[in-house]
Order: sequence, then C-alpha cells, then structure tokens
Amino acid sequence: MGIKCKIPGSIASQLYDLISRKEGISATVERALDDLAKKVDVMYLTVDMDVLDSAYIPKVPAKNTELIRTDELFKCVYITGSYSLVQAVDMVCLDSLRNKSSITIKTGIHIFSKFSISFVRKT
Repeated sequence: MGIKCKIPGSIASQLYDLISRKEGISATVERALDDLAKKVDVMYLTVDMDVLDSAYIPKVPAKNTELIRTDELFKCVYITGSYSLVQAVDMVCLDSLRNKSSITIKTGIHIFSKFSISFVRKT
C-alpha cells in the first residue's frame, strides 16, 4: 500500500518500511497520514497488490514473502479511507487473467468495499 502525493520523495516506500506489527498497523498508518498531511492538501490511495505476501495472493506479478497479510491491508485501507484528506482510491497489479480462482479479484473487491465504507462514514 502506498500513499501517492505530488511532493518529492513520496512516502509510498516509507509507509511500508514503517509498518511494524509491534507498534500496530493502525498506529503506523495514522502516524504516516498525519506526517503527510503536513505537506499536502489532498491525498489519494493507491493499493498495490504486490504488497501482500504471496501466501495470501499467489498470482500477483511480484512473488513476495514476509510482507503484509490481507487482514492488515484491509485495516490499512479502512483507516486511510476515513482520513479527512483522502479523496480517492485505485488499485494496481489486480489481474484476473493470472488468477483462475479469483482470489485476487475477491481481495480487490474487499479492498474497495473497505475504502468505500470508511470514506462514506467520514462525511
């Protein structure tokens, strides 16, 4: 998961580096959003499916291990969607042709649902 912004040195990679299970996903995401809010007026969320451990999404283009679980990503998306400056969401590496069991698409739908629910509740 990354946060796209039109400032030098986007925190997309920093956000992943900050995620600490000891600190907790919620606290980490809230801290990253608060830090970014000091630099921008509007945010949008890009969810890259490659951030998920390949044990949860086996058919994403990048085979990654020891990354985040789907429940952690869903929590990140929900928190980000409820943040006041976040205005939109998109997803990348969501390829139904690579995954015959549709797990990638089902995960993408769940991500979009989590974002939509949190986005609507903030208004």
